[in-house]
Amino acid sequence: MRYAFDTPSLEPPVDNSIVFIATEDVLARWTGCVAAPSDLLAFADADAQHALDVIQRRRPQVVVLEQMFANTSRGEALVHHLRSDPALSDVEIRTLSTERSSSLGRTRPASGVMLANMAQPMHQAPGPIRRARRVRMPNGAELMVDGVPAALIDLSTMGAQVVSAAILRPSQHVGVVLTNVDALHRAPASVAWSMLKLARDAATYHAGLSFGDSHPEFLSVTSDPD
Repeated sequence: MRYAFDTPSLEPPVDNSIVFIATEDVLARWTGCVAAPSDLLAFADADAQHALDVIQRRRPQVVVLEQMFANTSRGEALVHHLRSDPALSDVEIRTLSTERSSSLGRTRPASGVMLANMAQPMHQAPGPIRRARRVRMPNGAELMVDGVPAALIDLSTMGAQVVSAAILRPSQHVGVVLTNVDALHRAPASVAWSMLKLARDAATYHAGLSFGDSHPEFLSVTSDPD
């Protein structure tokens, strides 16, 4: 669902923009009683992929996430993308508490900056917390996920990052197989996070897989450490 806040004609200059992502209930309550601040782009949580595309294109100063959304797997996946993209290293991520989110139907922030000031910085080390050394894979590397080939982006003894044409949903349990010239390696895994990417000719899932146990044998096929 689109809200007046993200109407293209209302998009502010890149250097002044604030992006706000919240549940549909919060945005519906707010849009019913307040005019859209001229420096704010707001998105419902269901439009997280659209929001990510806008953030990557516009590189706003601040991204504010409603706490309830930030705690979901979709919110965690969005934060992962923001922190993993070097081009977005200057974007500050803040969270708006549930209490302050509930007050939006009664208060009227006059600007996106005022809304951003109501939020708290997300105190977390840049990039996702890693349980093991991650190794970047060469272009063309693949990992079989439930029998379907997926592009292998990076790999560690505890997990992998893949791009798949097959559906991958958070908490989904899958089996992975990695083959090299010497052996075939298998491991059970679960989908830690997943983000749907839409293109003109296809849809793909960019996902992080978590192995149940350490699998050091997987690193025998790797390239340079990241």
